[in-house]
Amino acid sequence: MPRERLPNRRPCITETIDVNGRQYSISAGFHPDSGTLAELWIPSRGKSGSDYDHELYAGGTLASLCLQCGARPQDIAYAVQSAGGHPSVIGAALDWAAKLEAEL
Repeated sequence: MPRERLPNRRPCITETIDVNGRQYSISAGFHPDSGTLAELWIPSRGKSGSDYDHELYAGGTLASLCLQCGARPQDIAYAVQSAGGHPSVIGAALDWAAKLEAEL
């Protein structure tokens, strides 16, 4: 499925979630016509330009591209969950966004 281009202005919701005892401010963007989740932003909690900062940016970008190509947030979250029972930040953000999308 080709990537769906998004309009310049679209609805967005931002909330703070807890992942493994750390707080993250997560933003989810939605397609204005269908209300489906279309993108995810995960700002870094650490030093700008750090490896961690780049990993969160890359994870949000990859998740957004998958969503815009038709992947379900639950499926992406399942694929990126960490082994050992600790959720990944990307997976937790996608779980939150999937619940939010279901409520809209």
